[in-house]
Amino acid sequence: MPSLQSLRRKIAAFKNTQKITKAMKMVAAASLSGLRTAFWLLVPMRIRCVGC
Repeated sequence: MPSLQSLRRKIAAFKNTQKITKAMKMVAAASLSGLRTAFWLLVPMRIRCVGC
């Protein structure tokens, strides 16, 4: 059976991995949002208002 210290170390490593994953998701979301805005600015106004 693993010792208490090794279990705590594994839990801490898992939590750190979760933090890194969350940060990567936030970066990806921000990047996607920036790309969406840039694309929206590139599309001519007459094409944007097709569904208006």
